[in-house]
Amino acid sequence: MKQSRVFDYELQMISAYGMLGPDKKWTGMVGSALRNFIKPSLLKTVSKNLCSCKTLIFTNPSLHRRFASTTGLQPCRKETDIVGPFLVEEDRGSAVRFLDPVDFSQLAIATGLTPASQYPFVIFRAFSPEVWLLFLSAIIFAALAVLLIHSLLPYSCEKGKFQSFLRYLWLFMMSLFGKDFGAKRSWYLRHIWNNRSFRFIQSVWLMTCIIFVNTYQGNIISNFTSNTLKPKYESLEDVMEDTQVKIATYANSFPFLCLKKLNGTPLRPLWLRVSEYEVSDTIQLLDSVEEGKAVLVAEIGLTKSYIGERFKQTGKCGIRSVPLASFCSSYIALGFRKELPATFIENFNVGILKFNEGGLSQRHKTESLLFYDICTQGRSSTTHPLGLIDLIGAFLLLVAGLVISIFCMILEIAVNRKLLRKQA
Repeated sequence: MKQSRVFDYELQMISAYGMLGPDKKWTGMVGSALRNFIKPSLLKTVSKNLCSCKTLIFTNPSLHRRFASTTGLQPCRKETDIVGPFLVEEDRGSAVRFLDPVDFSQLAIATGLTPASQYPFVIFRAFSPEVWLLFLSAIIFAALAVLLIHSLLPYSCEKGKFQSFLRYLWLFMMSLFGKDFGAKRSWYLRHIWNNRSFRFIQSVWLMTCIIFVNTYQGNIISNFTSNTLKPKYESLEDVMEDTQVKIATYANSFPFLCLKKLNGTPLRPLWLRVSEYEVSDTIQLLDSVEEGKAVLVAEIGLTKSYIGERFKQTGKCGIRSVPLASFCSSYIALGFRKELPATFIENFNVGILKFNEGGLSQRHKTESLLFYDICTQGRSSTTHPLGLIDLIGAFLLLVAGLVISIFCMILEIAVNRKLLRKQA
């Protein structure tokens, strides 16, 4: 907003609104309000005495005159009311009036990456264990079907030879996985076309193979070929499972107070680990994050900015910012002293509306996160295995076909036995 010339300011290390100190007591405006809570009428006087500094510096002359006429104050330099960020609690909310939200924000985990090449069984992450179990069951069923077919072959002299069975098994399995796709001219498939049940088994199996190849091949390749890196931790639950990793955030910050809410929940161990670790050097912390020894919980824009600036200065790009979905999301807003006139606040809200609707916030956000986007190259590094629900259509088709074919096979065997008994 400063670059957009809505207003000008200089940041200072002050806390006019108040913050929670090491002695567990509030300072500034909030502290004064709490110390005088018996006389709420003193809140306005206390706030005016504590925060009567002439703060905003307008680069637009009309805004300058409007501010002076509505507040009776003359702007001065090197002073500011802009502090924070703060988590809005009841105490702070009683002392401050907030403007319209400037933007929406959420927390994120800054975590290192796990190269896929370091995991020799990465292919097993393509599907969930249930899906792999169904694959194995299908292969076993196909082998049993081959055994049954071989036992019914008309060549009686070949039935007792184990090598003959292995050769037939190999050729039949090759046909199921795509070789000629069950051509009638193949000698090992020719007699199957005379039996409806076996013909149905093969048709269903081949149709299922086509579904897998054409529907899920692109998904598997995009997740496990073009994208070779994934975040080491993708949720708070992942961090909780690894008891060796350190959890870092900044003291008395918005993320710190959010994580404090985990106390008394199943994720309470996370809060205990957060309270034990204090960030002293952000550069060293990011090095530990890249090595997988720590994670940083912070606002998503801040983490991306840190990662991008680190990439700009050092060229290192081994950290990703993973959003914490549905955990402590919030709006970003500016706060003003309550005694400021309503007309001034309304005019400022109009400026915020123009700032957002004009796309200025998105433009500045893009500029601040430019090096993070260059580092990540616009690719998502989060991968998840395909679950059973993703493949339920193909498996329903397979199961339905196999059930029908088994019923036909049993019926056909029963009819053949009945005919043999009559002939005998």
